[in-house]
Amino acid sequence: MRIFKRFGLYVLSILLVVVLVSAAFMVPWLHTPTDAHDQALRGRLAGQIDTLIIGQSYAMNGIIPAVLDERLGTVTYNLSGSLMPIYGQAYMIEKELARNPVRHVLLEITPDTFTTDEHAAYGNGDSYIVGRLDSAAERLDYLVRCVQLEDWPNIYARMLLLSLRSAAYRLLGRAEMIDDANMGYNPQRAEDVSIDEDWARATHQAMSIFSDPLEANISRYEALLERCLAAGCEVTLVYTPVSHCKVWQLYDQDTFLQWARGLAAKHGVALFDFNLLKDRYTLFTDESSFSDDNHLSAEGAAVFSGVMADVLARHRAGEDVSSLFYESYREVIRDSVYWGRPTAE
Repeated sequence: MRIFKRFGLYVLSILLVVVLVSAAFMVPWLHTPTDAHDQALRGRLAGQIDTLIIGQSYAMNGIIPAVLDERLGTVTYNLSGSLMPIYGQAYMIEKELARNPVRHVLLEITPDTFTTDEHAAYGNGDSYIVGRLDSAAERLDYLVRCVQLEDWPNIYARMLLLSLRSAAYRLLGRAEMIDDANMGYNPQRAEDVSIDEDWARATHQAMSIFSDPLEANISRYEALLERCLAAGCEVTLVYTPVSHCKVWQLYDQDTFLQWARGLAAKHGVALFDFNLLKDRYTLFTDESSFSDDNHLSAEGAAVFSGVMADVLARHRAGEDVSSLFYESYREVIRDSVYWGRPTAE
């Protein structure tokens, strides 16, 4: 009996430590306005937002609401999040649809959207969403309704580590606070992602991007799309530009393109794959327009958001903008900045 009492006290002690550490670090972190904790800003904007951007990090790092609003006369919020699973996107957007006069939804569509398994990623995207919700009750509701129970410890551990890091950054004077003017957009520093001739030769169309789409992700995505349409929103599917070297390296991009076009046609919505822009090689450079192979830098996002705003304005006015785009990725490769080196045959 004494052993059981000791064990019970031991367990209670651990639980007490967990609660105290969580209270000391995680609670302040959850209420610190950063790009991962924008709930207070979204609350202040309730009733004003008429355009939502929703997706993962491609859209979060690549689409600047202020640029769209200046050209289109809208009030746009970028609701996207790093590795945000589709069921998480649906949970987040449901709240904003309920409290805002949303007329347009720009829905990110990338191969990653359909190939990412949130469970295999140990709840990375889920932890981002939990941090952006308003209350403990709402966070619990999300966990119970959307997340596998075995992922709960991973989410807690990730959030605790992030809160500890945040506390350390605050002590060092390096806290990353939210900039309300960005409206959810998360600017990234430019990196040179260009490749040399040897690497271009070795990687020319050597990688896959859409080999294993998950049926669960496809059905969730279609349900999210239909929910936005049912709310009376005009939905536009958007694929933001990836680097020239990324396009150069992937061999099944046209497979994804045809699939995405079929999905758009099935639901009667527009699809703009901005990787097919005919001006992509003059608009963007691998030296400064990207933060990594997949994501735009702040400089690239500024250029892209202007182009995107113009395309949307012309499309909404009834103009056919198809002449601005290549028909296929084969054509994009044909005109690649890496073509003509001793790589292509």
